[in-house]
Amino acid sequence: MASHVTLDEREFKVKSWLHELFGDVPVPTCDLDLHMIEVLEEMMERNRQQDEACRIMIEEYKHTAQEYDTRAQQLQKLLSDSVGFSAISSKSLQALVNSALVLDLQDTKDSSFMLAMNEHTNSIERARAVLNENKKQVQHLLHLVSATRSREQQLAR
Repeated sequence: MASHVTLDEREFKVKSWLHELFGDVPVPTCDLDLHMIEVLEEMMERNRQQDEACRIMIEEYKHTAQEYDTRAQQLQKLLSDSVGFSAISSKSLQALVNSALVLDLQDTKDSSFMLAMNEHTNSIERARAVLNENKKQVQHLLHLVSATRSREQQLAR
């Protein structure tokens, strides 16, 4: 962090990030020393980098989805014009295309759908576990800081 930013400003940024991270869950309160602020700033920066990487991936997926949708509409028109494909069949095909897109499939075999759904479910569970572990680490660090401050105050008396 640049030297022209005061400790109070750094602490404010960290606390704002913690409130954003914890959402509706109360953030444990404690006095933050310079070392703890530095640790939390590093965590904050890594978290923001991961958020940005996720945002970019989402944008890429949206772009790919748009390309698939355009191609599906072209194929749908071709099928309806050449073989009289029905509207109901068209909706089923669209649902299949959307599912394949979400699951990032190369083909539409039943086994590919099942494997991809399982992989995405596992990925979501891993992400939740990492998030929960990060929250626990932050809470633990805040608890340690609070306990250290309390102990320092007791020793000062």
